[in-house]
Amino acid sequence: MMQRRELYPAQSISRNTVFSLLVQATTTVFTAATTLFLIRRLGTESFGTFALALGISGIAGLVARCGIPTSVSRFVAENRDDPVGSAALLRDALGLIIVTAALASSALFLAAEPIARAYSDPGLAWPIRGIAISLFAESVLALYLSLFIALARIAVNLRVVFLESAAEATASIALVAAGTGAAGAAFGRAIGYTVGVAVAVGIALTLFGRVSLVARGGSYPRRRRAILRYAAPLFALDTIYGLLSRLDLLLIGAFLNTTSVGLYGAPRRLMPMLESLALAVANSVAPRQATSSAGRSVQAFTRALRWLVLVYAALLAPLIVWAGQIVELLFGADYAESASVLRLLTPFVFLNGISPLVSTTVNFLGYAGRRVPIALAALAVNVGIDVALLPRIGEDAAAIGMSAAFCVYVPAHLYICRRALGFSLRPLATSAFRALTAAAAMAGVLALTVRVVEFSIGTAALGLAAGLLVYAAVLVATREIALTDVGRARRVVGLWLRRRTT
Repeated sequence: MMQRRELYPAQSISRNTVFSLLVQATTTVFTAATTLFLIRRLGTESFGTFALALGISGIAGLVARCGIPTSVSRFVAENRDDPVGSAALLRDALGLIIVTAALASSALFLAAEPIARAYSDPGLAWPIRGIAISLFAESVLALYLSLFIALARIAVNLRVVFLESAAEATASIALVAAGTGAAGAAFGRAIGYTVGVAVAVGIALTLFGRVSLVARGGSYPRRRRAILRYAAPLFALDTIYGLLSRLDLLLIGAFLNTTSVGLYGAPRRLMPMLESLALAVANSVAPRQATSSAGRSVQAFTRALRWLVLVYAALLAPLIVWAGQIVELLFGADYAESASVLRLLTPFVFLNGISPLVSTTVNFLGYAGRRVPIALAALAVNVGIDVALLPRIGEDAAAIGMSAAFCVYVPAHLYICRRALGFSLRPLATSAFRALTAAAAMAGVLALTVRVVEFSIGTAALGLAAGLLVYAAVLVATREIALTDVGRARRVVGLWLRRRTT
């Protein structure tokens, strides 16, 4: 009989949030270093080729995963106290995703040359082949990461993601530095994800034993059918959301050129870094809303939603006021035209701070099917704006379309959560109004900074500190936060650090 190993019992929400944030921070640091290196080393055209290959592979990745990782995570979350059942769910899902991922990655590898010809870019073929190899490992790794999130043991993911990210960054930088161009960046990505899968499989074997890979006592087709049934609407959602996230790059490549893809793709590559906290909170709070013996944590959901609004509103001021300086500092003077893209993406940044929590919660509530019409509506808004405006105003149109799409996507998911969990939206609306008011005051401070002194890293740090003080002061003045909240947060962090060091 399987022993209850270190995965059980589940960790607390606060502990999982910290570990999830560390996971996101790890990914962010390595991704930022790699992305900035690639942007500067490859240049706008080659980086545009790499970004286009990623966009194409993202669509193939939807087929590779078929919604299976998210589907199985819901069932594991509902039965997280049963290690034998969790191992069986992992085993069945692994068998399914190996088949779908192998088919999708093989098809993409074989289609690399025709796709490159379709885009009139011969240099696109080998980057697509490298990404195709990466696609298989990415899909399998996604299954294991989803499993550990559903079990509320995100500390395990920290080990996996650190080693995967370090391997990917090292391989990508080394290959590109050796002169392999966009293809080297793609194959470096494949190396990183292969390392990640090896680590994840090793941890799963340590925790569950061979039963997570080899069935004992026969198979259970009913369980596999249940996974696939819930995976069907999730696959539809992943497909629509994948198009929503990546179609901009493809349309820019079709209407404009790879240079424009690079100008839009560079600011978009910053978005996952800004999304880190939102994903950390979602991974910790959303699984607790699944129906289980422990019940739902509605208060944790509403509290997390409020704090996400307060945090992401603070990002608006620097992204709007300092867009030109941020682009030049991070990407170089060649990307000066990306500043307008970054400004136009700020509504998306704010709404995307809320999106992971509300959308993932709907999945764990078992209402994935209700998300499909919402995603279709958001996609229609995005595509309509892109097609209408790309030939007229260039890559800025894609930023407008993405922000408009999320003005549809996020409120609709929030409405489903409110109906299912039974909380009031009025406190959240009040918090959002106060946060946006504070962000406006912060923007004034940042604008004054660039007018009075020359922009540099040092003056930016001082200006940002002053802006954040004004932001916090407005929140205190409007009674959105109390000084006791700061003290309480410091005590919680201090307590957690002491526990980790003893």
